[in-house]
Amino acid sequence: MVRLGRINLELFEYCAPERSTAQPLNSDIGGHHLALYVDDVDAARAYLSSVPGVTLMEGPNGVAEGSPVEGQRWFYFTTPWGLQMEIASCPDGTFYRGRPGERMAPPAERRG
Repeated sequence: MVRLGRINLELFEYCAPERSTAQPLNSDIGGHHLALYVDDVDAARAYLSSVPGVTLMEGPNGVAEGSPVEGQRWFYFTTPWGLQMEIASCPDGTFYRGRPGERMAPPAERRG
């Protein structure tokens, strides 16, 4: 169980002899990943590079100019148990500006 602010996130792994061990692509049926928004994508990458069993993928990457999330930087990594995760950040805190989730609380805001 991981606590993220007021959110509890349960991470677990099924063990069964008939299970597939092939990692699906995010675009595959059943494919998925968990994304975490951070204030500093470079610091997150540096930290994760020191965690045993974590495999970093290419990045940090950016998005094209004119994109709804222009300025966003991100990278994927794989946990020691095989879960694909993403780290994302926007340096000016405008990740949701003009998007349907604009009223979501940015990471820097803390609510009681």
